[in-house]
Amino acid sequence: MIGLVFLTIFSSLSKSPPNACQQLAPALLKHIRRTLPQYEVARTADFEKSWLSNRAPKEQTDGTPWCISGDFDGNGQTDVVLLLNHKGTITVMGFRAVADSYVHSLAFSRTDTLYRSPLQLALFRTPPGRILGGGFGDEPITDVKNKNPAVSLEFFETSSVYLYWANGRWHEVWTSD
Repeated sequence: MIGLVFLTIFSSLSKSPPNACQQLAPALLKHIRRTLPQYEVARTADFEKSWLSNRAPKEQTDGTPWCISGDFDGNGQTDVVLLLNHKGTITVMGFRAVADSYVHSLAFSRTDTLYRSPLQLALFRTPPGRILGGGFGDEPITDVKNKNPAVSLEFFETSSVYLYWANGRWHEVWTSD
């Protein structure tokens, strides 16, 4: 009997939290339908099949190229960043969990990338730490110490951009691969 109780307690402690990208939360889907009716969640079938090979060693995935989750704003709740199809272009939208609802905002400023299959980009999660980028042309080097996970938006065979939440909004740091 004691062994059964111990096994039950141990198994409940060792369970990892559910993957927010494997099945999007009903509240998130309702929020998208209500507030962004002309946007559609990207489909895995629309992405380059080798998307996972573009992941850097420290980057993490939630199993899809179009969704990544984490506590990006540091409020203790699971946030989600999605690649959306908006009238034939790609939009990167962040959905921050606030209480039992979501607040969305544009996570990446470029909205002119065409949604054309096979898509040559993917979202990955980066652990908290230092983000170093920029320095292109006359641009200064950007050095950010981030205490929360960030998002790496990888454009295959070109560059990538780190997206991180700070001071009430999303920020971008471009890197070169």
